Amino acid sequence: YAFFIDQGAPSLPDRAYYIEDSETMKGHRAKLVERMTKVFEMVGRKNAADEAASVMKLETAIAKAQVDRAESRQDHGHATSWSKIEELAPSWPWAKWLKKLADCSSPPDGADSMCTEAHSDVTSVGGDNGVLLYIRNKAYFPEMEKLLKEHPLEAIKAEMRWQFLRNAAIYLDSQFIDEMVKLNADLYGISEKNPRPRKCFYSTTGEVGWAAAKLYVEKGFTV
Repeated sequence: YAFFIDQGAPSLPDRAYYIEDSETMKGHRAKLVERMTKVFEMVGRKNAADEAASVMKLETAIAKAQVDRAESRQDHGHATSWSKIEELAPSWPWAKWLKKLADCSSPPDGADSMCTEAHSDVTSVGGDNGVLLYIRNKAYFPEMEKLLKEHPLEAIKAEMRWQFLRNAAIYLDSQFIDEMVKLNADLYGISEKNPRPRKCFYSTTGEVGWAAAKLYVEKGFTV
């Protein structure tokens, strides 16, 4: 196994969606701002339109700093260390971020935690006894450092808020799913929700894949 640090993916499929000046791409950007504004309104954000505009501005800057998908796929990663990564982007709290990834946190619904202690295999990444640490698209990270300094904290918070809501939409009220369907309809032409059985199957196998596989094996095979 290896732990990779790489440029992240904004909301639209590729950087071209942010930087091309065609009417088609302008339309996709407008639809994204529309969807973000609606979702921010649904969670009670008072300045939803302003937040959506700030997210679009930040994501556009992120896209300009990145390489496109075709070029990105050519970079298979290079071994590195946390100290070298910190030199590239010192404003990001790498140590705190890694610790947060490793924390044994309780589910927000009050259910029992699935762990009893922090995940040492995460905190040991890049160390003598940990998995190897690799970086891809290295040139992006000094640009990320500039973005962290040039954009206000509230814009960065709005971006994180949007990404959280976008990824959590399938677990929320159907109105949130409807907004994501509208976004996907504009980007990919997919205008229907997944059937509930299919959604349940992929949610289960995605979150508890090994446990689901164990049940399948016990039912379908004999030793």
